[in-house]
Amino acid sequence: MTLPANVQCNGATVTVSLVKIVGSPQAKELYLRAVATKNGARGEVLQLVYIGLGRSKVFDYTYFINNFGWYQGGSSGNIVANGDVRSNGNFDMTSKPLINGDITASTNTDLGVTGTVTMDSAKYTAAALSAYVSSTAYNLARPGSPPSTTSTTKWAMGYPGTSTTYNQTPGLDMPYLGNLTLYEDQATASGATLKVGSTTVTTNGIYSGAGPDGVVGTADDGMLILVGTTANPITLNGPVVVRGDVVIKGVVTGQGTIYSGRNIHIADNITYKNGPSWSKPDNNPANTANTNRSKDLLALCAKGNIVVGDYTNSTWSGAVATYLKPTFTKPYTTDSGDATLGYDTDRNSANGYKFDGNYTGTDGGKTLYASGTSLLQRNRLYYESANEKAFKTTTASNSITRIDAVCYTNHAFAGKVGALTINGALISRDEAIAFSGNVKFNWDIRIGSRSRDASTMDIDIYLPKVLTMQTEYWRN
Repeated sequence: MTLPANVQCNGATVTVSLVKIVGSPQAKELYLRAVATKNGARGEVLQLVYIGLGRSKVFDYTYFINNFGWYQGGSSGNIVANGDVRSNGNFDMTSKPLINGDITASTNTDLGVTGTVTMDSAKYTAAALSAYVSSTAYNLARPGSPPSTTSTTKWAMGYPGTSTTYNQTPGLDMPYLGNLTLYEDQATASGATLKVGSTTVTTNGIYSGAGPDGVVGTADDGMLILVGTTANPITLNGPVVVRGDVVIKGVVTGQGTIYSGRNIHIADNITYKNGPSWSKPDNNPANTANTNRSKDLLALCAKGNIVVGDYTNSTWSGAVATYLKPTFTKPYTTDSGDATLGYDTDRNSANGYKFDGNYTGTDGGKTLYASGTSLLQRNRLYYESANEKAFKTTTASNSITRIDAVCYTNHAFAGKVGALTINGALISRDEAIAFSGNVKFNWDIRIGSRSRDASTMDIDIYLPKVLTMQTEYWRN
């Protein structure tokens, strides 16, 4: 490493005399020693800085949107968030949603917004702590803080019974899923496995098979369909990588993350076999936390989109497509890894990588479809799978009512559903949910950065990370 030349600072000559980097490829310790001299006097500063991949604070929210946030549609109280909500832009709300948590909007120069929370005249409501901790309606949501009606002890990241609005805050960086090699390395090193019943479907934590058509070299290479039942659940242990699309529904058990190299299609309900619960009131929250650490926890992380419901049905596109293109979405900068999935709209890397925000356009790939007894291919839309024929065999539903999972995507979370409850989190750039009746978000406190319920849970399932830097040691 080339050391910087001497620099002048307030009349003193400062020289960096030591730069030493040690550690693994994923984490480094940087030793810096600067020596300053002035008028014959000498001073020295030694600093130890940790640089590595750390837990992203986007997972501290039950609903985080890396764009404009919005809770709109329906009647009073039909949108419920048991957890904090946030956007990297303005946040607009109508129809008096119930927000048992804080609301945060962020200044965003790319979007040209100052970061304001806008409400209609009805504003929103929040449950009082006494009501929250005494109601069984919230048993799939985080604890109260305090967790019982008789306790005065605060519970970290629990619901305090108040909802605060924050405007013009700095934005949060998304842990962008570019090259999945890092996650493949983690999958192999951790011995991660993915099974359906007794059948293991990954090798070294990775699935890269021929796809549902069974032919190597076709559009659906690397695509995997997962259907779990109570007798033969989808069993996950650690972080696994599926290089193509994932189609998933049914019963899931274990703890881990499924990374998809493109889209994740949630075809019907996803339910935990042994899920967590936070009873209310709770006189022993530490015991509850210990019990829940071994309960099922699934994260679905898509390099492309998370698509919910039967996108092949015209009612799906009729309800959702309007919200998957400008003006509801905005153009944004991507990277070379996403350009291979079509997220460089003009297909010209010479002028950088930028997506125009229209998910209803073609992405440059193909999807396989049935025509009589033949299997043909046609141009594929961003929200479509790589094998439409195989997708249809899963009998997808547009009346999904439950998703037990932490859902994370670089791009859009979109779907047509019934009265939907998400037990986990929704984190994406764009969101387009057409729901029937109501939609509810129950934050899984086990993924919180300051949560006493988390312990090492975040490390165990390998949620997406961001680059972090902090000073570990400083000495004059």
